[in-house]
Amino acid sequence: MPQKGLLLSFVFLLFCLSAKAQSNPGFENRPDIPHCMLIILNEDWAEPGEISASVVKYNLNTRRNDRLKVSLLRMPYLSNLPVIYVREFRNEAHLLEYYKDLTNEKPDFMQMNIVDLLVPLSNANYNQVLIQKSLIGYQQFFDKYYAGKLK
Repeated sequence: MPQKGLLLSFVFLLFCLSAKAQSNPGFENRPDIPHCMLIILNEDWAEPGEISASVVKYNLNTRRNDRLKVSLLRMPYLSNLPVIYVREFRNEAHLLEYYKDLTNEKPDFMQMNIVDLLVPLSNANYNQVLIQKSLIGYQQFFDKYYAGKLK
């Protein structure tokens, strides 16, 4: 009979750990560390190489002194197309300024449904996306920590 109690305790512990993992996927609010942005492209419209070049051109024309770096990454758990990775933002404020400029100025690559999603991330949260291979839980994190700052 003691084994049954031990088994129930073990099942309860697994349930609690699972619930905690689902409600807190590991994203942390760390505004003072370096940040990056993932630009997820619409699979119907986008040509990743061209769009990546447009992002580089936009950065050179509007943010030359920021020295932002742009890469294409294969992240099949986020998109069938390569994801544009923009990095070297000093902190959250620097990144959110860039995010606002993209959404307000609407450069060519931000028009005609070419971009599906802009994902602003601290470098620590970017690492969390790589570990969990998804953005599960990120929308709630975004709504809590970023959305209000973008108005």
